[in-house]
Amino acid sequence: MLYRSPPRVCGAWSACLLLSLLSLTLFGCGSDSAPATAETKFRPAGENTSDDDAEDAAPVADPNASQATPLERPPTKVPQADRAAASAATPAAGAIPVPDGDIQTLSAFIDRLAQTQPEGKDQPEMIAHFVRIQEARLAAIEKILDQKPDEQTQSAVVNASFEIFTTLNRLQVPGTRARMSDFATRLSKKDDPALARLGRFMLFNAKVAELAGQSPEDGKPAVAQVKAFLTAEQDDLTPQTLEQAGMVANILLNQGLKEDAVATLQLVADAAAASKDEKIAAEQHTYRDRATFAALNLDEMVAALGTGEEEAAANLATAVTQTLAKVQPSEEVAKMVQEIAQLLELTGNMPAAQECLSELETLFKQGAEQVDPEVAERVAKTIANSRKRAALIGQPFVVEGFTREGEPFDWSAYQGKVVLVDFWASWCGPCIDEFSNILKNYDEFRDRGFEVVGVNLDTELDSFDRFNRVQPLKWPSVFSQIVLDGKTDAMTSFADLPMAEKCGVDAIPFLVLVGKDGTVDSLHVRGPKLRSRLIALLGDPAAKPAADKPTEEKPAEPAAAEKPAEKSSFVPRQRAIVASPQAVALALALLGADEPAAADDPVVNPYAAKPGLTAEQLAAYILKMQDKPQSIQSRPGFAEAVCEACNRLMAADPAPTEAQFLIAAEEKLQRLHKQACAGDAEADKLLASFVEKMAADTRPRLARQVAFFRQERKSLDGLESPLEKVPDLLKELLAYLSMEKLTARHLRLASSTVALINRLENPDEREKHFGEFGQTFAKSSDKELARYGRKLAKKPAAAETDLVGQPLELAGTTAEGAAFAWEAYRGKVVLVDFWATWCGPCLREMPHVKALYEKLHERSFEVVGISLDEDHEALAAYLEENAIEWETLAGEGTQALAEKYGVRGIPTMLVVDREGKIAGVAHNVAALAPIVEKLLAGTPAAK
Repeated sequence: MLYRSPPRVCGAWSACLLLSLLSLTLFGCGSDSAPATAETKFRPAGENTSDDDAEDAAPVADPNASQATPLERPPTKVPQADRAAASAATPAAGAIPVPDGDIQTLSAFIDRLAQTQPEGKDQPEMIAHFVRIQEARLAAIEKILDQKPDEQTQSAVVNASFEIFTTLNRLQVPGTRARMSDFATRLSKKDDPALARLGRFMLFNAKVAELAGQSPEDGKPAVAQVKAFLTAEQDDLTPQTLEQAGMVANILLNQGLKEDAVATLQLVADAAAASKDEKIAAEQHTYRDRATFAALNLDEMVAALGTGEEEAAANLATAVTQTLAKVQPSEEVAKMVQEIAQLLELTGNMPAAQECLSELETLFKQGAEQVDPEVAERVAKTIANSRKRAALIGQPFVVEGFTREGEPFDWSAYQGKVVLVDFWASWCGPCIDEFSNILKNYDEFRDRGFEVVGVNLDTELDSFDRFNRVQPLKWPSVFSQIVLDGKTDAMTSFADLPMAEKCGVDAIPFLVLVGKDGTVDSLHVRGPKLRSRLIALLGDPAAKPAADKPTEEKPAEPAAAEKPAEKSSFVPRQRAIVASPQAVALALALLGADEPAAADDPVVNPYAAKPGLTAEQLAAYILKMQDKPQSIQSRPGFAEAVCEACNRLMAADPAPTEAQFLIAAEEKLQRLHKQACAGDAEADKLLASFVEKMAADTRPRLARQVAFFRQERKSLDGLESPLEKVPDLLKELLAYLSMEKLTARHLRLASSTVALINRLENPDEREKHFGEFGQTFAKSSDKELARYGRKLAKKPAAAETDLVGQPLELAGTTAEGAAFAWEAYRGKVVLVDFWATWCGPCLREMPHVKALYEKLHERSFEVVGISLDEDHEALAAYLEENAIEWETLAGEGTQALAEKYGVRGIPTMLVVDREGKIAGVAHNVAALAPIVEKLLAGTPAAK
C-alpha cells in the first residue's frame, strides 16, 4: 500500500531501499489512482518495461525533460538469435532506405520501424533484418540531429540511439562499441551546447552500462569515472548532470559496494557545493543526505523485519531516528521515512512506525524555513493520518453513512458481532483482489458471528453502480451523503470523504477488524492475517470438539496491533495494477459467474465446446474461455476442453481463416505451457510435440512463439545432456534472451538456465554466468522474474560451502497462515528446500524429495519447504493437488531468507543436523541423500 500516488523516489539510497520496501509491503491504491470500471475490457498486463533495467537505467538525458515519444521506444525484439548470425549481419547487406524530410516525417519513419517485426525464412535472415531495422533508425536519427531540433527532440533521439547501440552491442554486432563511441564523440564536439552535453552524457553512460554488466569487486574505478565526469562538467552543472553521476551510486549499492557508493554521492555533493548557481549548490544537501542513508544497512534491517527477527522493528526505528539527526528536511527524506513507517505499520509495529514519524515531524519543525510549504503541508497531513489510524486501536468504532438507497446505515445491528470494515473503491485493483480472501473467511466464519461492512470510497456513484451490476458483493456497502447528493467531482479525493477523513485513510484497501465488544481489534488484516485473527476471536471452525466434552470458546489472544507485532503473519503481496484482469477475475469469481454445472456423468467434461460448432463459433468459444475467472480456469477439465476446441478449430472443414488458426494455435501453446509450468508432465509432452508440429509454419507471429518454446525445450533437455555441451548452450541462451522482451512466461526458462549453470564445475564460470543471466532477467517487466534476476546477479557474501557448519535460523509463516516454529525441529535431521511452483527443475526434484521423506520420516527426518512464489494462489493450488505433507514457508519473508543464506538459483537444498547446523548444500536430492543417511545412522524407525 502506497501513500496517495506512488512517490517519485530519487537517488541511490531511496532507489535501493525502496526495492526492499516494495517487496515486503502490501501494494494498494493511493488517492491519485485512475478509475476503471467493471465494464472495461481488460487484457493481460505485463507489457511495461522493467524499472530495474540495470544496463539502461541511466538515460542519456533527464527522463523528465520530454514526454514519451515514438523515438524513445526500445528497439523491436527478434524471436531468436545466435551470436554467429548476429555477427554476420552487416549494415551494408540490404540496407533499408531512409527518406529525406522534416523532423516529423523522420520521426514517423522511426516509429514505423520500431513496430516492424523482423522477417526471414530462417534465424540468420531474421537477425540480419533486425540489425538493418536498427541501422535505418540510427540513420534517421542522424538526419534529425542535422536539422537542429529543439532540446526535447534532441533528448529523445539521443536516448533512442543509446538504446539501439546497447541492443546491437548485446548481439555482438561487430564495431558497435566503436560506432557508439564515435557517435557520442561527434555529439560532444557540436557547437550546440545542449547536443554537446548529450554527447558527453552518452559517453559517460556507456561506461556506466559497462560497469553495471561487470559486477566488479572494487568500485574505485567507477568512483574515478564519476570524478572525471563531474570535473569536465563543473562549469556547466545542471540537476541532470548531478543525477547522471548519482546513478552510479545506485549501481554500486546494488553490487554491495556501499563504501564506494557513499564516496560517489559525496563527490556529487561536493561538485554541487562548488557551483556558482545557488539552486545547484543547494542540491548538495540532497546528495549528502543520500550518502548518509546509503551508509546505513537499512536493506538488511528491512529483511530482518520480514523474517520476524527479534528487535528488528526497534532496530529499524532507531536507525531512522539516528539518521534523521544527520540530515536536512526534504521531500526525498520525508518519502523514505514515510515508506519505512508504513512498512512498520503494515507488519503490526505501530509504535515503531509512530516513533519514526514523530522524529520526521521534529525534523521538519526545526527546519521549517528550509522546506517548501506545500511539501511541509503534505508531510504534516500524512503524519496526522497515521496518528488517526493508530488511535483507532482498542477504541470503540462506529461506521457512519448511508445505504445506496439513501437510508441511514444501522451500525447498531452489528453489536455483539466481529465485523470487518473494508474501505474500498471500485477502481482499486488491490481492493478487488482482496475480496476473494474476505469472501472465503465470510463464508467460513459467518455462522460463528462474523460480518463484513464495506465503506465505499468511490467519488462518483456511477462507478460503483457499474461495478455492482456485474459483481455485487454479499455484504452491504456504506456511502457518504455528499457522494449520494452528487456534490463530489473529479477533483475530490477519496481521502476527503467523511469516514476516510475520520479514520486517516489515505490509501486503500484499508481494513479494520472490530471485536464483539465494539472496539477495534486490529488493522491491515489482509490475506491469512484475517483468518488468524478470526480464529483468535471466534475459534477455529475446523477444530473438532471432544465427543463427551462441551466446547469452550477460548479467550481471544491480544490483537497484533496491541503487542509489538504479529511477526510471523504472512500477507500476500498484491499487484499494484489498478483494475488488473486478475482483480476483475477474482471479483467475478465471487459470484461464480458463468460457471458450468457439474456433470452427473464423470466422463462428460462440463467445459467442453458443443459438438458441431463452426470455425467461427469455435474461435468465439476460445476467446470467451480466455475471459473466464482464474478460479474457473484452474479447475480440472478446463484446460483439456480448451485444447480440444483448439484442435477442432485448426482441423476445421472448411479450413479456418488465418486469424482463427492463430487464435487456436497460440491458445493451445499458452494453455499447455501453463500446465507444464505447473508440473503437469503429460501437458509438457503434448507441448513439446505440438511445438515441433508447428516448427515448419512460416507465419511470423506463430514462428516467434515456436522459437521461444523450442529455446525453452533446449534448456530443459540440456539438464540431461553431456556436460561439455552446457557452455555452448548457455551462450546460445544468453544471445536469445538479450533480444527477448522477458515476461512471466520466461520464468521456467530462467529456472532451467540456472540449473544448467549449477552443472558447471568451475566456480568462476558459474559466477560469470550468474552475473550475465541475472542482469538479463532483472530487465524483465515481470516483477517475480526481475527479482529473481537481481538475486542471481548479486554476488553472495559467502560461497555455499562456507555455510556448512553454520547454524540455520528460520522464521515466518506457513502457506496455511500458521506461525512457523523452527525450534520444534531441533533434534531432527531436516532437509530445507528453497523452491517455487514456476521453477521446472524444482518440480522435477519434488518427487525425489517426497520419496526421501516417505523413506526416512519415521527416523526423525523432516522436510521444510521455503517457497519463493509471489503468486500465493498458485502455491496453495500446488500444495493441495500434490498432497505435500511437510510445512512450507511462504510470503515475502522467504525472499529475505533466501538472501540471508546466499540462495541465488533454485532449487537449493540444505541439510540441517540435529543441532540446527548446516551439514550440506546442493541443488538436488541425490547429492544430499548420503549426508542425510549418515546423520540418521543408528536411528531406528519409530514404532
